[in-house]
Amino acid sequence: WSSQLILQKTQTLVERAFNLTPQESEFATELGYHLVLQGKVKEALKWYNASLTLGENNVSALIGMTAFMSIPHTDASNSCF
Repeated sequence: WSSQLILQKTQTLVERAFNLTPQESEFATELGYHLVLQGKVKEALKWYNASLTLGENNVSALIGMTAFMSIPHTDASNSCF
């Protein structure tokens, strides 16, 4: 199994968990993290924003947003909040 295949499988599980309990900000954060690991940072930002909407004190989502904003080649750093 490749690491990419494992990421896809675990992402599917996290998506299912989020769909079952969409009020849980941790699952949205985890989806963002999975997307970062796949290099899909703009999609990840959407999930980090969703996580912060669900739970504004979600430290993992705040860390993810901070990491996203520190990437120099993105234009979205001013539109995160």
